[in-house]
Amino acid sequence: MSRCNALTSSRAPGRRPLCRYGSAGARSQRRPAVSPPGLPGLPGPPALPALPSSGPSAAAISAASGSSTGAWPLPGTAGLAAANASVAAMVPVLAVELAPVRFNAVSPGIVDTPWWDWMDADAKAETFAAYAKSTPAGRCGHPEDIADAISFLLGNSFTTGVVLTVDGGARLASGA
Repeated sequence: MSRCNALTSSRAPGRRPLCRYGSAGARSQRRPAVSPPGLPGLPGPPALPALPSSGPSAAAISAASGSSTGAWPLPGTAGLAAANASVAAMVPVLAVELAPVRFNAVSPGIVDTPWWDWMDADAKAETFAAYAKSTPAGRCGHPEDIADAISFLLGNSFTTGVVLTVDGGARLASGA
């Protein structure tokens, strides 16, 4: 059985952690990994044996859309903020505990994904316009923005224990 060289995960509904097999430069295969009981979507001890104990391996968690920095708090997302804060707190600890496996996280701002489909179209457009206006980037995020951040964290062998905020600068505009 081949070893997983990168483990990515999202707490988004219906998503399972994926192991990437193959080198970063080659076309890689992705297969589901195992989540720990009670923590669907998060890589944990059952998934970690798939990662090599040395070399260019990495684990990354991508939080669901919504900033955990508090830069742009949304009513009704206290549970999401608490979950994201707990992920942010565990990243440096896991980076030390799992070394030499690197462990990082991505904390996205508002990203145009189906997560927002619970809002009616007008409310969603108004929320996105207000967010875009409040950020130095002048727009909401796209899934590709988050994928690029994850790709960076997986590819940079000298980065570990980092929560990379990808929010278009919202935390700067709010003073957070």
